[in-house]
Amino acid sequence: MTVITVTNNLDRGTGSLREAIYKAQSGDTIKFHSSLTNQTIILKNFIGISKSLTIDGSNAPGLTISGGKQTNIFWFGQENKSLTVRNLTLANSYFEATAGGAIWAAENSIVNIENTNFVNNVSDGAALHGQAGSVITVINSTFDNNDGAKISNKGYSTGAISLFAYGSLTIKGSVFTNNKGYGGGALHVTSSDLIVEDSVFVSNDSTAGANKDFVAVPGGGGAIYLDAASVPNDPRFYQGELQRETKGGIFKVRNSRFENNRGAGEGGAIMAYGYNQDRIVIEDSKIINNEVIKNSQGSAKGAGLWLMGFVEINNTIIANNKSADLGGGLYLWGEVPAKISNSDFSDNQAINGGAIYDGLWASEINIANTKFDSNSATNQAAVFYSSNNRPFKLQNSQFINNTPDDLLDRSFDDNPPDITYGSNAKDTLLGTEQDSYLVGLNGNDTLNGQGGQDYLDGGANDDILSGGTGNDTLIGGAERNNLVGGDGNDIFIGGNGQDLMEGGSGQDLYVLGDKNKVFYTNYTWYDHAIIKDFQPQQDKIQLKGKASDYTIKPANSNGIYGTGIFYNNGMVALVAGFSLNNFNLNANYITYTNNSENSNSKQLKLTQNVQFSGEPIYDSATPDGLLIWQTEDTWHLEATGDRDGSHFTGKIIANSPIKDLALYKLESSDQVEFADNSHKIIEFDLRVWEKWIDGISFKVTDGTSLFLDLNDNNDISVKAGSNLQETMLVSSQ
Repeated sequence: MTVITVTNNLDRGTGSLREAIYKAQSGDTIKFHSSLTNQTIILKNFIGISKSLTIDGSNAPGLTISGGKQTNIFWFGQENKSLTVRNLTLANSYFEATAGGAIWAAENSIVNIENTNFVNNVSDGAALHGQAGSVITVINSTFDNNDGAKISNKGYSTGAISLFAYGSLTIKGSVFTNNKGYGGGALHVTSSDLIVEDSVFVSNDSTAGANKDFVAVPGGGGAIYLDAASVPNDPRFYQGELQRETKGGIFKVRNSRFENNRGAGEGGAIMAYGYNQDRIVIEDSKIINNEVIKNSQGSAKGAGLWLMGFVEINNTIIANNKSADLGGGLYLWGEVPAKISNSDFSDNQAINGGAIYDGLWASEINIANTKFDSNSATNQAAVFYSSNNRPFKLQNSQFINNTPDDLLDRSFDDNPPDITYGSNAKDTLLGTEQDSYLVGLNGNDTLNGQGGQDYLDGGANDDILSGGTGNDTLIGGAERNNLVGGDGNDIFIGGNGQDLMEGGSGQDLYVLGDKNKVFYTNYTWYDHAIIKDFQPQQDKIQLKGKASDYTIKPANSNGIYGTGIFYNNGMVALVAGFSLNNFNLNANYITYTNNSENSNSKQLKLTQNVQFSGEPIYDSATPDGLLIWQTEDTWHLEATGDRDGSHFTGKIIANSPIKDLALYKLESSDQVEFADNSHKIIEFDLRVWEKWIDGISFKVTDGTSLFLDLNDNNDISVKAGSNLQETMLVSSQ
């Protein structure tokens, strides 16, 4: 390897960059004399490169290589070679023939860009372009004001980077601003893996393509236009000449920000077609203040994100995005599942589907631990809109101040469950015969779940909640509320103020406290629940703590007499119709819950050391008990079954929130869930049969104290790490 130094800023001749590249051998490095600091080398025509080279401007900070607004810069025309460009600025290229005004790379090239600026490049496609099979890596670089729309008539027009088929593009720690294209303001990637980490995309724009019908989606992808991460294997999605790929690819965005980007048709910030085989992952990112306008096809979908494929969105803020039609924050399309967790949709706007428009036609969307705040839709569905009657699962999520004109947070054509969300005025919200999720907010509301298993939350002020048939959950909130369960096994969750609870038929649970607090204690002289029709043979009351924390006395409220349950001299509940002689705090119809751990359990501290490291290799036909190990930042717990079956119950306990809980091979008899909304305790109950395994995985941040807590209900051997070292044995009592 030889280092060749460029000594002047001439276009050609002795000491020039052109001569250095011509004389270099494959594997050599081109550097620049320090006298070229802040200088510009202006080319009259492009420099061809047919060998593997490194071009490094570190010795001459501020050095620019310019196309002089008349030519492209580097034509990397030899296949199967590598080019590394470091510490330079590539600017002012002009290339009408094709993409790649600053760099054009042939098939199967390896292109590494480090600490390099691409500025004011104009071409038929992008500042940097890779042909099929190219592997491009961009680190700590900037792309500003590159224009792929000014002179182009091609469907791959984009501002910064384009890549065609069977390749990969990895971007880390880089910034993309003010780039323009017809399909993707900054990036246009076809059938190739795309990874974006720790990067920023601001004010990129693809709306110039809104009326360019030679683009598959005119104006799509304000920042990123991805047409698959692999060549679709399904002929419904692709019938071209490229060889189909049976294995899907991946598009992943992590810890990145997309702001003030504008697109047309699909994806104000990102448009990603993963078809039915690619993974589309958005995590730890911010998608804010993006916009999608209508294109020549009349579409405006997904101002923040337009996604198709195996979609996973986690720990991401999607806020203040605006769609001229559908999906202010997110538009989903396709036939494979989508998952959203630990995220925030706020202040997004659309005609339909202010936060999310669900266009899935053959699968389901699962949403967990996600907040929806102040989203709006001028027609309907401020939070969630779907017209395809697909399954929808919502867990541990919060809805605040979303304002569709018709109060519908979710609109379906037919049978799936309803989510209805009130305003701050007086609302009357009606469910259907399906499962309903009704939230009343701050007015004096009337909520009627009717049929199905309903979740009714009155919010603030004086509310009337009626569950109807089915097993319902009713939350009174504050002030004076009337909660009627109706038929079914209902759950009444108390709060503050005065709540009149009437269970009706079925086995009902009255929750007057949880692990963290006793309810109805804000104003001891006023707050309490009135349980009107308690049936001790089938109903239960849940209290925090233990029986000795409470006393009972004869009491009355609002003309109703019975036995009062008192905590610190304040009545938390009146059980109507009961005298002191036929009510007992130690009876089996009262259960107690608290924060103390089960005394019949054993804890194992989980630490990031060699004991727990490495995935074990074992035969599932040989029962090994409970296995636990760590790989990188992920913990795994796997239960194995013996001949008669195994039963494992316990908890994972952490002192900071547990993230990315995932389940695999679980059956209907298994239960795994967070104990509460803090996400610091996972409770599990796993029943495993012979030659089978059940498993969970999760992540915690560095420094988290983590324990495995097992109940003493089985002979359980716990083995850890790749060596299957036995660490604990819990024996039957």
